[in-house]
Amino acid sequence: MSLHPDTLAAAPAATVPSAEQVLPLYEAPPQVSQLVFADKGPQDSNAGASAYPLGPHLFDAAIAAAGGGYTAATGIVARAGGLRPAATPLRAAINHITVCATAADSVALPAATGGQIIMVINTGAAAAQVYAAVGTNDVINGFSAGAGVPMAAASKEAFISPAPGLWFGILSA
Repeated sequence: MSLHPDTLAAAPAATVPSAEQVLPLYEAPPQVSQLVFADKGPQDSNAGASAYPLGPHLFDAAIAAAGGGYTAATGIVARAGGLRPAATPLRAAINHITVCATAADSVALPAATGGQIIMVINTGAAAAQVYAAVGTNDVINGFSAGAGVPMAAASKEAFISPAPGLWFGILSA
């Protein structure tokens, strides 16, 4: 069947509903209150000041925003003598010990506050002794604060603090 142009002109126009007729048929999407997400963490208090303590700068948001990640330090020299009071403090999230000349030269983790992960890589010539932060009662793997744990040369270990005062080491193969 073919339609002649005169037939098309005589056909009734299709009825198209107006916007006023259609919009009430759809329910408006729910509005999310800005207050739903407010006052949920330290970022929501003290608007003019940093809500996070400076601490050992385990995560630097400026580095992450620039496409990087966690803070890192290399060229760390484990302190000769192997004692906790003189241990070289580890101040980054990723720490690379490049000089550990004699067995039990020492480094110290930051104070365990909970929610921290510290990576330590020892490429020195000897095993290092890793201590809890000087001046704290923090423990590593359940050992007393002054004991420390040995870390073999050419090894990697992640130290995790699940709660204040506690460190647990996960040794890499």
